[in-house]
Amino acid sequence: RIKHDKRKWITVYYAREGGIGEVVAELKISVGELEGRSKSSDPVIGVQAEITSFCPARGDPIVLGKLPPCAMVRQCKGDSHLKWTANATNTNTSLSIVGKGIVPSFRVEVGLMDVAAKSLKNHATNV
Repeated sequence: RIKHDKRKWITVYYAREGGIGEVVAELKISVGELEGRSKSSDPVIGVQAEITSFCPARGDPIVLGKLPPCAMVRQCKGDSHLKWTANATNTNTSLSIVGKGIVPSFRVEVGLMDVAAKSLKNHATNV
């Protein structure tokens, strides 16, 4: 799922039980404005990924409501490195992100060519 906002793009990938069952986790990637601006500060611009597990909502004791991300990685404009944060303190773990099969690029399917970046930049500066 891809969501286009005025100042950011958000892509959400879902992990399903057995590959086809119930959603058990999500990976949300945001590019652009990560935090809203206030009158006294500039917006935070960059790229951010959040991993959220829905397992707490499935087992005992059941957790209701919006679940916080298990881990987050962020790199803001001007930063020289990624910043990781996690909800679990003093925990070592590993993460494997594995794709399944090759599919055509979304950009290619909608006809988005390399000249699109120049066009978008020109449009943004002329608005």
